[in-house]
Amino acid sequence: MQSAFSETTPDISAGGAGSDAAWAASLLRSLLDFWLGAASAKTGIFYPDLDRQWRRRESSGATLVSQCRLIYNFSRGFEVFGEMRYAAAAERGAEALARYFARPDGGYCWAISHEGRVIEETLDSYGHAFAILALSAAAKALDRPSLAAQAIAAWRFTDGAFVDRLGGVLWRVGTPNPPDEMRSQNPIMHLFEALMALCAVDPSGDARQGAACLLSFMRSLPGFERGRLIECYDTNWAPLPIQQGGVLNIGHQFEWALLLSDWYALTGEPWAAVTGRAFLETALSRGVDTDGGVWEACDPDGRLTAPQKELWPQCEAIRAMQRYVHPHHLPNAARPLRRTLDFYQHSFVDPIYGGLFASLSCDGTGRVHDKGNCWKLDYHSVNMCLEIIALPNKHEKAT
Repeated sequence: MQSAFSETTPDISAGGAGSDAAWAASLLRSLLDFWLGAASAKTGIFYPDLDRQWRRRESSGATLVSQCRLIYNFSRGFEVFGEMRYAAAAERGAEALARYFARPDGGYCWAISHEGRVIEETLDSYGHAFAILALSAAAKALDRPSLAAQAIAAWRFTDGAFVDRLGGVLWRVGTPNPPDEMRSQNPIMHLFEALMALCAVDPSGDARQGAACLLSFMRSLPGFERGRLIECYDTNWAPLPIQQGGVLNIGHQFEWALLLSDWYALTGEPWAAVTGRAFLETALSRGVDTDGGVWEACDPDGRLTAPQKELWPQCEAIRAMQRYVHPHHLPNAARPLRRTLDFYQHSFVDPIYGGLFASLSCDGTGRVHDKGNCWKLDYHSVNMCLEIIALPNKHEKAT
């Protein structure tokens, strides 16, 4: 049977694809070095809040997401560059995760102070997704079976604590927040991402089975098979209206295109190739401006609901288009990829202090200058760089 990705591919770069790979490798190294210098601490608790010049801003502490995204970044950096300073940072971060974030009865708290004191005990499935992802990446990069065991334990806890009666996932449980009054696809998407990473270090097959279950649930949601997935739902997983979050997040459509490509590579299931391409086509047709910039969100009919342009959707767009242009040979994404990559380079790269701006104002003139916060850890840019410099055979269909 012919692959869903079978068209010929043009060269997308005036300088050749190799020049993009060299740029991405340089950006990746610079981001890792900035974060290593600015966020590291003897405790292993990473400091997320940084101003434009990479100086520390006032901060209450670290969150599960901020800690784990940086563990992930340094683990992947070690895989690419083989430099022990990245390995050491990832290992210290993982040790701090176990020492300060881990709860006695399983799982991880949401936030700690920079001294390691718990400041918010809430259980958060989005944060647990990144714990699984970070531990899986570190286990693979550092060859640490103990970290793989922690990742597997984190998944088993997550499966028991967050999966609801319909097979979806609660965002938060426990104090101080009450049970969710709504549902979101976002933590499920990142749990799916994390479980695919866990597959590489889980010989039991539990991670793959868990990923398959989550994906089966996602396929039951309206619009998923057509590549048009809204963000928010009621407690029965019925879509919410636009004003309550029933919108298409453009960056997440691109992310699903990429993740379904990963699933196709892992399993060879043809439907994943078809649906992944549908997500890509939705995002390209509804979310990319003429200047190459990616909007935040639109309604199901394609009307913009959030016209700002943040950093992370640009990363996910570039990452997905890079995948579909090159390994999957989809030429109609080549020109949008070139435009979005140029937009990213010209609009988000700080030419004075290095690193990346977090977002642009609606008119494109103003920027959020801070280089780091509890959400902005450059995880999306790291993944974008990894995709651009990926080995050619990385995403071939599994046999």
